[in-house]
Parts: sequence; C-alpha cells; structure tokens
Amino acid sequence: MNVDSTQAVPPPLAARVALSVFLPFAAAYFLSYVYRSINAVIAPDLTADFTLSAAQLGLLTSVYFLAFAAFQIPVGILLDRFGPRRTNASLLLAAASGALVFALSQGVPALLAGRALIGPGPVPLEPAWEYADAHLPRARTGWRVAIDGPQANAAPLVGLQAVGGFDDFRTEASMRLEELVASEPVLARLTGARYLLVGRDRPEPPPEARWTLAERDPDGHVAIYTRTDACPRAWVVHGARYAPDLEAAWEAVFDPAFDPLREVVLVGDAPPAHAPPPEPSTARVRLDERGSSVVEVLVTTPRDGWLVVAHSADPGWTATVDGLPAVVATANYAFVAVAVPAGRHQVALVYAPPALARGTRISLVSLVLLLVALARVAATRSRGRPLVP
Repeated sequence: MNVDSTQAVPPPLAARVALSVFLPFAAAYFLSYVYRSINAVIAPDLTADFTLSAAQLGLLTSVYFLAFAAFQIPVGILLDRFGPRRTNASLLLAAASGALVFALSQGVPALLAGRALIGPGPVPLEPAWEYADAHLPRARTGWRVAIDGPQANAAPLVGLQAVGGFDDFRTEASMRLEELVASEPVLARLTGARYLLVGRDRPEPPPEARWTLAERDPDGHVAIYTRTDACPRAWVVHGARYAPDLEAAWEAVFDPAFDPLREVVLVGDAPPAHAPPPEPSTARVRLDERGSSVVEVLVTTPRDGWLVVAHSADPGWTATVDGLPAVVATANYAFVAVAVPAGRHQVALVYAPPALARGTRISLVSLVLLLVALARVAATRSRGRPLVP
C-alpha cells in the first residue's frame, strides 16, 4: 500500500491556524524574549535616568525571573481552580499592566514592581497537556500518545510517551509515522498509540481510523481519542520477514497479511524463503525503562524469537542479552528488535549516540586547555611579569 506522507493542510484551515494559533504564539514568544533581555539594551538609559548602581540594575533584571519562578506552583493551582482561559487571560493582563507601570515609573520601586508584574505572564503551561495529564493515567504504564495539535515536546513534562518523541531527537521515520498515525489504523496499532490528542482547529480522525472519542476538554483546547488494539511497548514474535531497505519495510507493514503480534519486518538481507507467520507468541515480557536512554526487558519465551521494542531506530542503540553483546535490528520500519533464544533472558538496550561521545571528548579537551591557560595566567601574575613580553 502506498501512502503519501506529505498531506497538505486545507487552505481555510491553514488560514485559521495561522491567524488564531501561529501569529499570536509567535508574537507572545517574541515579547517573552524581549522582556527577558530588554534591560541589557536599555541599561545605559536606565542608569542615566534613575542613577542606578550596578546592584540595582542587576536586581531590576533578575526580579523578572524571580517572579517567573515563584509563580510556577501558584499557576498550576489557578489552572486547576479556574481553568486555562481565565488564568491565561488574567496573567497576560497582569503582564500588560506591568509593562505600563514600568513605562510610567518615576523611581526604582515602581520599576521593580513593573518587572515583577511582567514576570508571571509567560508562566502558564500548555492547557492541553494539563488536561491530558489528568485524563490519561494509563499512559504512564507503557501506552503511547499520538499528538495532533498540542505541543509534543511538553509530553515528557507530565509523564507521557509521545509517538513522535522529542523534536531534537526525532528521526525521519518517526516523523513520517507521526504524520499519519491519526488516520492510518495500521500505524496507530504498530506504534502502540493507545491515545490520540487532537488540538483545537485540527480535524477529527476519520471513521476508518477506528479512534473512539473518550474525553473532550470543556474549554475546547483538546479532545482525547482512544483505541484498544494498540501493540504494547515491547513484545516477542517468532516470525520475521525481511525488507532490503526502509521503503520496502514501509510497504511491508501495510501488507494486509502482516500481523505485528505474529511477525516482524526486519530491514536487511533476506533469508532463502519467507515462511508463514506462526501463532501469536505466549512469551512473557516485563519492561523497565530507566529514563529515555536505558531499557531493560526480562523475556521468558518458549522458543527462539525477536524482542520488538517501540523505540525509534537509531545507530546509537546497543544491546546485550544476558550481558553478551547482541545486534540491534531496525524493525517495522522505525523501531528496534533484538533476537532472543528460547528461555529466560535479560535484555538491555542502551542509547549512546556517537555524536554524544565526540562532543564529550571535545568538551573535556576544551576544559583542559582552559585550565592550562588559567594556570599560566595565575603563574605569570604571581611572578609579577606581564602576560605579553
């Protein structure tokens, strides 16, 4: 089955999103950074007009961040008590009044008060994620969440596992899955997406995708859909088919005969023949995820098979089976799999990309050079000689 992953947004919807979401967010984001750094720009004028000392100028700059930090917990309470609309509107009005007070100030106390009022304005978190956190308790026990609208990077803040992962670490394959997981039931099942979060001004999933509406935010920020046929986070299969490359694997997962609970699509050289997939495995799997880079799985399987884990495939993954190195294969187009023999085994997957090791080495070398330079400066000064002959 061919699926076009470049689905265009209908023009009317795109215009509404641009006007109601993108432009206000961009403007607010711009203002947030202006307020954070504006004192550095106007410091000479502030110092001249109000005869500020260095300590007063530092306090005037930091009071914004102090107010921002102090309001983290109170804003959470306000969101629970009054909802996002009233809370967001009230704090933005407070920030606007703080800007007015700052502009009309005649002394340092008024300047400090204005900066303090501005600080809480950007505090409120994404209301959709607050709602999702309250209504998706099972998402913390292995189920994944597909996102169509709300900001995906906020998912880890409330303990949710997003299908697309974190923006800076998403692979091309995982992004392709995320684009279609709301409309393709095969991908929703394959990725383990038990829940779908649909943001405001986003279309509802099509009926053929077999999502069921479970909850809708009364304020209209997010709707939560659910399904019952999602694959777990880790499971064992005893059949395998092979695809020569990623595009062939993409085609294979859409084959009507493909059942992810019976077989796995592996990217690599194919064996002499492809046997029909066996019955679903009776293997027992216990998953223990330690953060985002270490996965430990206790597997008990009656015969040889493949442990499939719904983590994005990447060269940085390494694996061991009972402490011995094992090969990590790309499975089901975008995930990882490790071969396991019959019996009880401890499988460990560790994510350590080569770029991280290179960056660590460069940082250590830079630190050593800096320490050498500082030691030379200290030695030269102690002898009372100039640094440059």
